[in-house]
Amino acid sequence: MTGNVLFLLVIPASARRRNAIEGQAVTSLIVQVRMDYRCDRNRSRYILTPAFFPAGIDPRPMAISGDMSKTIATGPGDALHALAQRDCRIVLRALGPRGDRHAGIHRARKTIRRLRAVLALGAARFGADGDAIDRRLQRLAAGLSALRDAQAVTDTADTLACGGDAAQWHRLARRLARRRDLLLRQALADDPGFDRRREPLRRAAAAIDALPWHALRPGDVRKALARGERRVAKARKQAMREPTPQQLHRWRRRVRKLRLQVDAARAPDAVAPTLSATLARKPGKQARALKKLADRLGRYQDLRILRRALKELPDTAATPALRARLRREMKQTKP
Repeated sequence: MTGNVLFLLVIPASARRRNAIEGQAVTSLIVQVRMDYRCDRNRSRYILTPAFFPAGIDPRPMAISGDMSKTIATGPGDALHALAQRDCRIVLRALGPRGDRHAGIHRARKTIRRLRAVLALGAARFGADGDAIDRRLQRLAAGLSALRDAQAVTDTADTLACGGDAAQWHRLARRLARRRDLLLRQALADDPGFDRRREPLRRAAAAIDALPWHALRPGDVRKALARGERRVAKARKQAMREPTPQQLHRWRRRVRKLRLQVDAARAPDAVAPTLSATLARKPGKQARALKKLADRLGRYQDLRILRRALKELPDTAATPALRARLRREMKQTKP
């Protein structure tokens, strides 16, 4: 039987729904299925190789084991793996030589956070290998934090340039921009083209592809989301009891991580049903609430970083007024 070939018409569930609802043409993919009896107990192993590759289809072969009489479907691992692969490509491009370097650094850090959140959804299956990749990504993000903070304080100062003291904030923003540009020049002199930063990411991307994504089950994602909810609730309780900057920042990080995980679980059709019981009731509403809370906590953190940067600059005649305004803004923004 080895080498026998048959053809299947594979129609994604999302395409079937669109066709039924909107009357649009169904996107289809013809694949070859080669039967191979090398597996234990003579169970068939079906290796699907696309005969042609429409836009967005990964041309690498997919392996599915089991009875061909069962429905062929992808699990949450396939969808999450695709998200992780996409994020690796985004980070590599963001740290590349083209475009605005400051914007690229910001995009890289945001995407690394999202990538780590997606990996955490499969932590139960990935084990030590997943932990090692996460640590590598964490180090990469930490290495970009000073550059990103330098841009963030410049942007935050610009947002405060309104009202009667706008000119003072514009002047501060220009001082901070010069400091930001100096830090970037020093970083590029030490690591031309950010090649030393991009190489660990390439290795991490290869390691991510080697993870057992196929073993990931909907229950794993549900448990990871439920754990994230518990961690957010615990951090909130501690921040309300002891609202120090450290506790508030910890709460913010956990809210942000859960929001990214909810977004990842809502995006692909194969993953959406895996939302935890709490999130599944109103996932869109929950995601919006998480985003709103994360934005508020993020704004408070940006103001804190700006206050710290202002302390590091030489005082001017405007410094006392700027500090007073920052205190008022932080008091209004604090959760």
